[in-house]
Amino acid sequence: MRRRPPLLKASLSYLTGIITASIMMPSFNLLVVTATSSIIALTAIYYFHYCNQFASKELFSKRVLLATSVISFFLLAQLNLSLSGYHYKITKITSIPSGKIKYAELTIEEIWRKEKSQITVVAFYLKYNEKISLKINNFKDEVSIGDTIRGKIYVYPVKRDSSNMRYLRYLALNDIYSLGYLYNGSFTLHKLCSNHNKRLYKKLKTNFIAKIKELIKDEDRSSVIIALTTGFKGELKRETARSFSKSGSMHLMAVSGLHVGFIYLFLSSILFIFGNTKWIKLARCIIILGFIWSYALFTDLHSSIVRASLMISCLEISKISGRNSNSLNNLAFAFLLICIFNPLSFFEAGFKLSFIATLSIIIINPKIQRCFNSNIKIVKHIWKSISLSLSCQIGTLPLTIIYFGYIPVYFMVSNLLTIPLSAMVIISTALVIATEGSLFETVGLTLLNNSSGALIWIVKSIESLPYATIEIK
Repeated sequence: MRRRPPLLKASLSYLTGIITASIMMPSFNLLVVTATSSIIALTAIYYFHYCNQFASKELFSKRVLLATSVISFFLLAQLNLSLSGYHYKITKITSIPSGKIKYAELTIEEIWRKEKSQITVVAFYLKYNEKISLKINNFKDEVSIGDTIRGKIYVYPVKRDSSNMRYLRYLALNDIYSLGYLYNGSFTLHKLCSNHNKRLYKKLKTNFIAKIKELIKDEDRSSVIIALTTGFKGELKRETARSFSKSGSMHLMAVSGLHVGFIYLFLSSILFIFGNTKWIKLARCIIILGFIWSYALFTDLHSSIVRASLMISCLEISKISGRNSNSLNNLAFAFLLICIFNPLSFFEAGFKLSFIATLSIIIINPKIQRCFNSNIKIVKHIWKSISLSLSCQIGTLPLTIIYFGYIPVYFMVSNLLTIPLSAMVIISTALVIATEGSLFETVGLTLLNNSSGALIWIVKSIESLPYATIEIK
């Protein structure tokens, strides 16, 4: 008999708690009392059910334990969201005065987009202890995270338009309530000192981006490589980003479980040749998890990367312990852990798309795969890729319509061609970095240039096809 995932009900209960708490604002004091009471009750019932040898193991006792655990997770989710300040964030009004400010000092915290004549960044305004979305017009100098801007700034509060509430909530959850504008000649840019005490992974990421731009002179190709390997889309041109989006390949630009999967399969294949003894298994697990979590830190712990890293960690630990791994249970565990530490992650588009895509692979993909069977390896591989792509698209279709407003028609063809190429880009990038200064670096650079060029050409060709998207108003 197949065992049911024990964490599935807990995660569904937690999910319901987050959704209901986001719609209404329950009393904080009442939540503290009820959540504490339910946890005490759950602990007592669990002890008497499993730890007390004289306790009743009847069905009624199990049902009481289940009901108490469901209620506890529901209330904990509501309490956790309340503690995160969700309702305060989405209703807060900016404290920065509107209009022209004669002198301002801001620190760049994030780069959102770089275009020919405009750069969009997230800057921190120390005087008001608040972030703003800052557009710098007619400025072509290099801007980096940590740089300081001093000069005249035009600031306006974010307009609360009912037609754009989703974007407003996105800004609010990132503590952004104002839009700022700077024009060339009205400010000075002070570069971050090279000896500034930055976090190790931030510094590695900055150095990596600079290295790729130095090696790959073509801006379009270098920006795609950077987006594929780090998730940083600030260098990506608007036209290129649109091509990936319209062709149904935009998920490649956001570091996700697919990227972690490439790394995991690559490492597993290499380390498998050393054998399968107990100590080799343990060493292999430590090496794989070390690489996976280092990559997660390198990409700023995006929700989709953390989700995939947690699921792979569960899989590897189950191999060491000799227990069977349940994908649905691992997904539920990842959902609970991420939402407990940061309940605001649930409101990110990437978080929802990642979890629903994975859920679709677990539930829908096996059913689609059974529809066709072949003994020919290449046909079997192609059908497996089609099945995975189709199951993901079916599962994420409602969210795709909500967030993007269109359906990519040629997503199947796009994914069949772009996924292998993106894997080649990631692997060849790793080869170039690992073999720097050797003869193999030239081979890696040639492979990287050709694979990234082919990837861009394919997505642009698919986007230009007639009826490439179906617009949903």
